[in-house]
Amino acid sequence: MSASEEGSKPLTAVQVLYLQTPISAAVLFVPSVAFGLRSFRGSRFLTDVDYMLKTCVLILAGALLAFLLDIFNLLMVRYTSALSSVVAGCIKTVIVILFSWLVFRNDITALNAFGYVICLLGVVWYNAMKYQKLKDTLRTQKDSPSEVEVEYGRMEVRDPLLDDDQGQR
Repeated sequence: MSASEEGSKPLTAVQVLYLQTPISAAVLFVPSVAFGLRSFRGSRFLTDVDYMLKTCVLILAGALLAFLLDIFNLLMVRYTSALSSVVAGCIKTVIVILFSWLVFRNDITALNAFGYVICLLGVVWYNAMKYQKLKDTLRTQKDSPSEVEVEYGRMEVRDPLLDDDQGQR
């Protein structure tokens, strides 16, 4: 009997993240002990308390940022779509590279610049098509008795005949 036949609900993304974290820690613990224990014994991490506290704070700050990044990615996919998340990731990469060029003066070739322009044009085209689809849907739904709600970039069609007083179906 499958999970859907038993009536159990599938795991949410946050539940998967919650279950995946200890497994990842256990899997990473073995190679870190195998390859890092010898160099760890001679480090000043064990003898200098100030150094140990600073290191722990930096590790916890990085862990918190990684956790928040995962949560924000899950929320972005929830309120938009997986494709929108990929498009945002592409534009983020271009912004990071342009920032590194401006701040650190990293080299950018003509071919790199051409690729960035293509990426930016793709993002603009995707957003223009998405906006046009939203306008067409709103125009089509305007004549029907159902109401159209647009919230967080996601479109939901509400039908007053099917919804209860709280907007639930």
